[in-house]
Amino acid sequence: EYDSNPPTSSDSDSDSDYSGGGAAGSASEDSAADEEREKAREQRRQEKEAAKKAKKGKTAKTVPEGPKRKRKTKKKGKKKDPNAPKRPMSGYFLWLNANREKIKEENPGISIT
Repeated sequence: EYDSNPPTSSDSDSDSDYSGGGAAGSASEDSAADEEREKAREQRRQEKEAAKKAKKGKTAKTVPEGPKRKRKTKKKGKKKDPNAPKRPMSGYFLWLNANREKIKEENPGISIT
C-alpha cells in the first residue's frame, strides 16, 4: 500500500490540504493578533520599569550594630599533676613486653618500637 520511493515532485493537486493556503481572512487576523501581542509586551515592559523605579528607593536591610558579643575563650584544663599515677597498660602492651625478646630473636632486622 505504501510506496517506498514516493515521487519527488507531484503533478496532482490532491495534496492541497498541506499546501499552507488557509482562509482568505487569516492574514489580517494574524496581524491583529501580532499587534495585540506587541501591545501586551510593551505594557509588561512598562510595568517592569515602573516596578524597578519603585524599588530603587529601598535600601538593603542591615543588622543594627549593638554591643559586640565577646567570643567564648577556651577554658584551660586542670593543671596536670606530675606525681599522679599513670594509667595501666593495655593487654597488647603487656603481651608485647612479655614477648619482645622472642620477637627480636626471630626477626633480627626489624625494629620494635
